[in-house]
Amino acid sequence: MIWIIAGIFFAAALLLLSGHGAWLIAGYNTASEEEKAKFDEKKLCRTMGTFLLYVSVGIVLLSEGILGPGLFAGLLFGGIALLMISANTACKKK
Repeated sequence: MIWIIAGIFFAAALLLLSGHGAWLIAGYNTASEEEKAKFDEKKLCRTMGTFLLYVSVGIVLLSEGILGPGLFAGLLFGGIALLMISANTACKKK
């Protein structure tokens, strides 16, 4: 079951890393056209794809016992913080 979840995250990561799949990003998907114009869609997709790839690898390492639950949680929260910073700075159009 864990491998299926990791596979779904990995497939979504590949879709986003290719620059497509902006419809998967919930806040961006529901934003107005005016709000969407403030962001570089390709950079945002790649940023989200990188994060999902990070999560899918973390899930696999957790399921194989390489990472402990506490370390996984710490890495996950650190990744979320970096994702939020990156999405709100590097992905905005200048």
